[in-house]
Amino acid sequence: MKAPSSYLPLLILAATSCQSSPSLEFETGLIRTSFGGGFSSAEKTDKVMDTEFSTVTAMNIDMTAGIFMAEDVEIGGSLTYTSTEENFADVGSADETESNLDLGLYGRYYFGDSRGARQWLHIGLGTARTNEDTTSEDGFNTNFGVGHTHFITDSAAIELGAFYGLSSVGDYDNSSVDLAAAYSIFW
Repeated sequence: MKAPSSYLPLLILAATSCQSSPSLEFETGLIRTSFGGGFSSAEKTDKVMDTEFSTVTAMNIDMTAGIFMAEDVEIGGSLTYTSTEENFADVGSADETESNLDLGLYGRYYFGDSRGARQWLHIGLGTARTNEDTTSEDGFNTNFGVGHTHFITDSAAIELGAFYGLSSVGDYDNSSVDLAAAYSIFW
């Protein structure tokens, strides 16, 4: 049976991610760039009406670039686009879709160096802009995370992370749990 062509990229990614390469020697001045995406589930609170409702689906695309300030410390910047489907059933209104654009700074601390893999702790802080129909609001966000970097070549890696985020935009406070994957290049 021939596999559909839409599964081919997934099969290639799965095959290459099963291979390991010795991890790169992290040093001051090393640069990391990544492109990834993820899914999240959030709880949103209206600060004016003190009403909570769940964000049922959110999908994001993320680009980051950072530089190592020490062997195990990276600082950098990120740009994230998120599309969210909001569920207003608890407040008797129709669902809405909104988009967010976040620009931020982050820091990572890497630890554990075994067989082509490293783990990390992440903290980020940034600005957020939410667009909903004809309105646009600005705010701020923070996130905290843990993750795993698995080298597939001596300078390329697949990264998996879990993040907890807090943001305040306009009349709303949000808390979210995000799961993300990225392809990173170290140079």
